Amino acid sequence: MTDQAATPRSETQRHGTPIIYLVDDDPSFLRALSRRLRAADYRVETFGSAEDFLTRRRSDAAGCAVLDLQMPGPGGLELQEALAQAEEPLPVVFLTAHGDISSSVHAMKRGAVDFLTKPVRGDELLDAVQRALVYCPLIK
Repeated sequence: MTDQAATPRSETQRHGTPIIYLVDDDPSFLRALSRRLRAADYRVETFGSAEDFLTRRRSDAAGCAVLDLQMPGPGGLELQEALAQAEEPLPVVFLTAHGDISSSVHAMKRGAVDFLTKPVRGDELLDAVQRALVYCPLIK
């Protein structure tokens, strides 16, 4: 019997390795998260702020965004709204130490795939990323 979690990964491999865009203002957290995702064979691009993410040119490869909720300047919710307006929106997973019910509901109503709290278990994060990649328009 085939593992259902492996199915979307097989789909993404046919279209190249997806990129996971990490946006968080904590450099040590970005490094740790980046290592974890690379160990799972993902390509990773890191950004220290929402502004950095929006101004740097991203790859056209399929992927998803993992966003911190609270950052200096625009926060994760504002970045989520900007991504939703893009020509090819990226699926979003929130990962934050500052989550509350109101923010979680707000994010999920606006299409977030998941809303996780720090610290996060590696398998929980990988599951959320995998679900987000199913929604990526470039993968379909």
